[in-house]
Amino acid sequence: MKKNTLIIAGVFSVCMAAAFWAGLYLSGSQSSGDRLGELVSSNSSKGRIAPTGTARTRSKSGPGAISPGSAADRPVINSSLLGASAISQFTADEVSERAAGIFLTEDPIEKMEAWLAFVKGLQGNEQMEAALEGNFSGRDRGRELSLALTMWSRRDPEAALAWASKQGGWVMERGSGTVLAEWAKASPDQAIAWAQAHPPKDKKQGNWHMVSVLNTVAKLDPVRALELAQSMDRSVARGEAMDTVISNYINQHGNDGARTAIELLPESTFRTGILGRLAGRMAETDPANTAQWAVGITDKGARPRAITEAIDDWAEQNPNDAGKWLNEQPRNSEMDEPRERFAWKVQEQDPESAIAWATTISDERRRNETSYRLVREWMQRDPEKAKAWVTASTSLSPEIRERLLSRNRG
Repeated sequence: MKKNTLIIAGVFSVCMAAAFWAGLYLSGSQSSGDRLGELVSSNSSKGRIAPTGTARTRSKSGPGAISPGSAADRPVINSSLLGASAISQFTADEVSERAAGIFLTEDPIEKMEAWLAFVKGLQGNEQMEAALEGNFSGRDRGRELSLALTMWSRRDPEAALAWASKQGGWVMERGSGTVLAEWAKASPDQAIAWAQAHPPKDKKQGNWHMVSVLNTVAKLDPVRALELAQSMDRSVARGEAMDTVISNYINQHGNDGARTAIELLPESTFRTGILGRLAGRMAETDPANTAQWAVGITDKGARPRAITEAIDDWAEQNPNDAGKWLNEQPRNSEMDEPRERFAWKVQEQDPESAIAWATTISDERRRNETSYRLVREWMQRDPEKAKAWVTASTSLSPEIRERLLSRNRG
């Protein structure tokens, strides 16, 4: 009897073990698409990825099959739970629905987490396009756009650029800039070649594609960035490229390093322009020494602007010292612009001194026009005091005085 009991217990144990391992095998054999239905959150109030349009539920005909359901039955899927393998199996329509649902999320942190998880799981250009198309009509989603295009540019930058180039307005501008800046990190030569092969339609604005590339190249190799900026046509974009190069030179080599590199450039409109911009940047922290350096610039086209940029910052930081230094400089055409700028800088605090500075401008036409505009500005703020000053003034020409008084009478 005891022997029979032991035999029965042994058989029972074997059967239980067999059932356990069979269960594990069957569970492990499920495809990721079949398990996708298990990753449904019941907390629809969170709105993590509430799909829009036709509600969809998983059918039995395969991992990618879907069937309609009522709005009340619509599940809320948390993309962070799906996993890249599941997301990669979505059709373009499913991708579009999931993306639209993410942007219904009210909590900004949850929305960004869900968007990041979702974008990381997308595979191929078709899925990326489906996720982006129609979801970026407002600038409030700029970070989400940049994140998605950064991911796409690491996989297929040319496809990402092709999509961005077809868009309009800010999506095209920000999208193209994001892709090019990211592409330049991995393959600067290819990014540069693409930017050069896509010249601007508006020559006055210039090649903003190259500016996007330079934003990255200048951090890695400011010397090369300076060369590329020189190759650009004169335009608004080239001015932005100059500022980018200057900032990175100063960050990496200080004011002296930036000044040395730019002074070694051959004479050109580019050199003239970038010297003026460099003076403006240096003057932010050291206007006195910048002014001293500026008067020694050999480029006659750059010198007045560089001095003006230094005076602009100096007058804000220490107008007394700036005025004293300026008073020691010769009265000639090169110093007319700095004197005019200084007059405008002090006109609110001391209008009489501002007009006195205007009268030191060597060019008669510029001197009279600047004086007239300064007094007119004063008359708008304090008409009685300004009128009394004009009436008694001996520094203004009779013609200017009469223009101002007749305007005031009118």
